[in-house]
Amino acid sequence: MSTATAERPITTGNIVLDMRLPLLTGQELEKLADYANYLMWSREDDDDDSWADAPLTEDEISQIEESERDFANGEYLTVDELLAGLQECGQ
Repeated sequence: MSTATAERPITTGNIVLDMRLPLLTGQELEKLADYANYLMWSREDDDDDSWADAPLTEDEISQIEESERDFANGEYLTVDELLAGLQECGQ
């Protein structure tokens, strides 16, 4: 990957960042540019939260109801049960 350079200093408006940028190596600046691209890409997807508003399925509703009944009856998952379940799943 090639590195583009500017002939005049660039200021970001962030004093700390402006002081540290000149101290970075070319490789570190490339990584920073890649990360900036990632941040811009991830920001574009932030507006699409429609998946979070999806209605619960019947199975999810029944699982929630069962866990609420268990909680009301004082039934809890123990650490040993959790670890055994994880081992069964191959975790």
